[in-house]
Amino acid sequence: MNGPAGPIGRFVGDLPSDRREALKGLVDEQRKVQAALLPAVKAARSDLAYALRASPFERAKLEATLVKLADAERALRGGTASATSQLVEKLTDPERAGLERMLRRMAAFLDDGREPGPPPPP
Repeated sequence: MNGPAGPIGRFVGDLPSDRREALKGLVDEQRKVQAALLPAVKAARSDLAYALRASPFERAKLEATLVKLADAERALRGGTASATSQLVEKLTDPERAGLERMLRRMAAFLDDGREPGPPPPP
């Protein structure tokens, strides 16, 4: 695997070598999808920087740029959903629990301090 494919790729990179190897193809697929969609996110972020520094400031341009960025980020997340789901499906129960803990730490602002309850019924 060449570099992480987002947080899940980093998580997989920390697993024992036999598990990394078993998940390599799925991480590579996630990375491939990300690579195709990431340039639009980077371009939108760059456009946002220019819109913020523009003089005179143009509110309409900023709003359009923010919408463009949101659309690009949504496409990135949506585009990787299938590859991510396939990869997570192959994790063991303890690995999924570890991934959940890592993601909670990364997004602490979403965590209200409560432990997650039981999973919802099927």
